Amino acid sequence: MPKNAKDARIFIKFAEDGTRADTRIEDANLYIIPPQPIIELRNGEEILRVIPAHYEDDPEQGTILVPEQRIPTGQYEQVEVTTGYTEEILADSIAEDGTYIPFNPADYIEVTYAEYLLLSGNSPDGKMYIRDMTTGEYIEQPPYVPTAAEKLAVLDAEYEAQFDEINNQIILAVAENNEALKAELMEEKAALVEEYTTKRGAIE
Repeated sequence: MPKNAKDARIFIKFAEDGTRADTRIEDANLYIIPPQPIIELRNGEEILRVIPAHYEDDPEQGTILVPEQRIPTGQYEQVEVTTGYTEEILADSIAEDGTYIPFNPADYIEVTYAEYLLLSGNSPDGKMYIRDMTTGEYIEQPPYVPTAAEKLAVLDAEYEAQFDEINNQIILAVAENNEALKAELMEEKAALVEEYTTKRGAIE
């Protein structure tokens, strides 16, 4: 991971309600291969064969100085030239041999470290934020509103214990042949059923 977490690049996939569905952080669960230079070999200066200055005997002039000579060879120095750069690569993982599993950022948005803090509940004000999927702004996350199914599950759990208790009492009254207590408990159960039904109807 980068020496400072603030320097890491962060990509987030958002759910429809603007909460984080997935988070990828550089060198934690996301690996970034920066653009690499594309190198080509091109001909540079021509390689010359150098004949140093030297003396030669001339039949007419005697000993003469022949200056240094540079003779073209038709061969050239190979020069590395950067002709461009490869595209940046995002990867899920990179093996020791350099092969990698690519990461598709299509459904992700790159965010700043400050934005990440807002979305992870580490904002300066201690509040949790979400992304407004229409405007792209970060807004305070509204209180969670349970679904009807969740409310019904809580209601059922609350009344299940009460029904179990009164049913056990009715069974005991029957076992003891206590008709008066049984009748009283049956009335209580009917009232409990009505109360439960009313509350359930209000949710549905």
